[in-house]
Formats: sequence, structure tokens, C-alpha cells
Amino acid sequence: MKLPVLKKRKVWHVGDLDGVRQKADSSNEGSGLSVSEHPEEWQEIARLGGTTYILAKENSRPGLFVDMLRLGARRAVLEAEAVADGLLVSAERWKCTWWDSEYEEERYSVYSTPEDARAECEESDGNVEQITLLVATKRLNAEWKSHFTGKLDDIMASDVALLLLLEGSGAYDGAWWNERMDVEALSAPRGVIFQSKLGEWKAAEVPS
Repeated sequence: MKLPVLKKRKVWHVGDLDGVRQKADSSNEGSGLSVSEHPEEWQEIARLGGTTYILAKENSRPGLFVDMLRLGARRAVLEAEAVADGLLVSAERWKCTWWDSEYEEERYSVYSTPEDARAECEESDGNVEQITLLVATKRLNAEWKSHFTGKLDDIMASDVALLLLLEGSGAYDGAWWNERMDVEALSAPRGVIFQSKLGEWKAAEVPS
């Protein structure tokens, strides 16, 4: 199956690439190296500190990043593969949806029990509905715990499983979420380089 890809010759990372990386609580990009083309904006959004690095492939060829927001119907095919591989399982959950007047958009959160969902919705004047969702299996949770200290959120489980599948294929350098640029709404394009591909990228410090 052919997947949509974005070619990136250079990407940036803000943080520390020297020494052993400490376990973080969580990451929307999974266990790889978080990167972007807008380091200054991400420093503001995520309140990042540390050194800014520019990364390029050592062979001067562009890196291939799966365009996660353009998967379309192919996402369901990948999710079915993740279910077959024992990474995801279908489960009943409860979704609280509410209107965020500050950012003028609808938001939602997902809970394991209807009581927790109703408690959240009472505070935000939202609506509760029962949904069926693909969530992490014990195998995926164990993989997550090997990299992070926090719990894998149900909403993130599908992306994390798909990242494992894509990395396992060996065909891609990473993944990319080409989200809108809106620093005030904490949004900007972002990506990840898979751990297994980091050796193919050369990093250099950006002078401050």
C-alpha cells in the first residue's frame, strides 16, 4: 500500500542530544526524536529549553516522512494491521465533547467510565456519548512503558501503534503532522524521526 509522504532535507530539534535521554512522561510523537521546521515557534508552544540542532541525512538525500494527516482510508487499513499484530483492541469508551470559547472550537476527551465523563462534562457544560475506540493492548502498553513514565492515553493509542508499524517497515525516516500554524492555539507542524533511523541523520548545533 502506497502511503502519502513528505520529503524533508532539513529538520530542527530543540533539546539535548548529548548523553542519555531521560524518560519523559509522554510524547505525541512516540519514542522517536521530535523535530519540526519551526523551532522558534515550538520553543514558545512547548516552553522548550536547551540547544537547537539542525539535522540532515548524511547521504544528502531527503528524508521520507509519512504524512499522517493525509492517510485517509489508508489509516483504517493500518489500524486493522495493528489489531492483527496485537497492538490495538476495540473497546467501549465515553466521550465528553464541549465548546472551547477561548479558541472557538470543539474539543473532546475520552474516559473509561461514564461517571468520569459526566463529571468532566458537568464542569465544561458538554455532552457525553458512548463510543467504540481502538485502544492499547498489554503489548502496546508495555512498549510505551519502556520509553515513558506516564500512561498511554486512549486517544493517542492509534497513532502510537501506527508509528510502530511504520518504523518496523524500514521504508520511512519518520512521520509528519502538517498541522496549522497557530502558536496561540498551541498548534504548529511537527514530526518525528524514528529511533532506528537516527543513525542516518547528522546533527549540528545552531549558533545562538
